[in-house]
Amino acid sequence: MNRVLARGVGAAVIVTFGVGISAGTSDEGNSKVDAALQSPFAPVVIAVLKRQAAKIKGPAGIALLLGTYELDQLRKDSLKKANSTFLVVRQQLGGRPKSTIFRFDSGHRVRVAMNGKFDELIDKNVVTITPDPAVDSTIVVTDATTGDTVERTGSFKVNLSAAKAYTGIDFDTGTQVRVDHGSMDYSYYGASFTNGARMHKWDKGDPTLADCSSIPSAEWSKSDWHLKLGGGVYCIVTSDGRFGYFHLVNGWTATSTYAVWPPLP
Repeated sequence: MNRVLARGVGAAVIVTFGVGISAGTSDEGNSKVDAALQSPFAPVVIAVLKRQAAKIKGPAGIALLLGTYELDQLRKDSLKKANSTFLVVRQQLGGRPKSTIFRFDSGHRVRVAMNGKFDELIDKNVVTITPDPAVDSTIVVTDATTGDTVERTGSFKVNLSAAKAYTGIDFDTGTQVRVDHGSMDYSYYGASFTNGARMHKWDKGDPTLADCSSIPSAEWSKSDWHLKLGGGVYCIVTSDGRFGYFHLVNGWTATSTYAVWPPLP
């Protein structure tokens, strides 16, 4: 099916799309070339602010901002014919409907996540998103071919022996900490994040890097009652700025687990 119309509301919604297979494999069947063409690219962050045209925030990577156009200037047929993938962000700017176009020149399949309320229209190699004009939004585009490669995983218990030996954990290094010298991310005793680390309760299975990195900054916190009483799954930002997630299981004999992705550029 080339055309799908979907409506969704949530902290992040994932859309996976890609360009033709020929763009992702070499004609000679060289596995090294194929691997290079499909190598991961750095996540691209696009800020969509109220009454401002969408723009790339931070490194552009494989993304290219083509410009902002009046709807009658936009020729969607030309987008479909190009050997690229396009993200079209529709907004009301200056009282007129306009579209900001981003092009992704790669053989990669990419994953798009955005916070807030929106409509998404998937049409061949063009994805059109209409953000909620009442809120600031963040769109994050990541590589869908990698499965969100994890840099570090681990586990810990907050039982009696661990409580005697350690006071918290540093997710960046994967080490439990007895005395906090500024590297601790999660304090066992306080059941809270520290040194700038933050969490966001996640209720939809294991989150992806796009899920966690697209959560608005105002929705992160140091703790909540789930951390102290019920446990659960959380997106996290470590004190070194890495995104990750952890499954907190409360109880003296329970094992909690975590995963951390490589830092964004």
